[in-house]
Amino acid sequence: NDFVRVMKNAAPCASASAKCGDRVLVALAPVSVDGRAMQRGDIRVFKASESYSEPKGQGFLEVAVNPRHPNPIAPPVRISPEKNSMIYDGPDFFIFLEQLELGDSRPRHSHSQRVVVVLNQTELLQQVDGQADFVRGVTPDDVRFNEPVVHAVKNMGKAPLRNIIIEL
Repeated sequence: NDFVRVMKNAAPCASASAKCGDRVLVALAPVSVDGRAMQRGDIRVFKASESYSEPKGQGFLEVAVNPRHPNPIAPPVRISPEKNSMIYDGPDFFIFLEQLELGDSRPRHSHSQRVVVVLNQTELLQQVDGQADFVRGVTPDDVRFNEPVVHAVKNMGKAPLRNIIIEL
């Protein structure tokens, strides 16, 4: 889309390039990048001016942020989500580990446009402002671009929620 390009098991933007912008590598399985081991859920962020070697191993994503992307759309209200762990905080985007234990809830919060990389399979009760409640299944290794939202969520599945979120 106009914001990011996501490639699985390929790193066409490994060479420093202004057209690729900043890149985020997300490990979906054990891989090695520039001799450094990464495990599932690990990330590495590279600025547009930084090159890296093609990751060794299968099971990774290269998320290239378009340096000329439009301004991201923000939710109508900003409410920070609880129970997440910040991994990277940069000038154009931030990355966090979204986590929610079995049966646990996250109170009403909001997100801007974002990339979601699903690590665990589970089911979530979504309570989106202005919509009827619904249950959404999440599948490991699914990658999606989500629009802004204000919602509350409860983990109704059989595993903890674990997602890598790249929020613009």
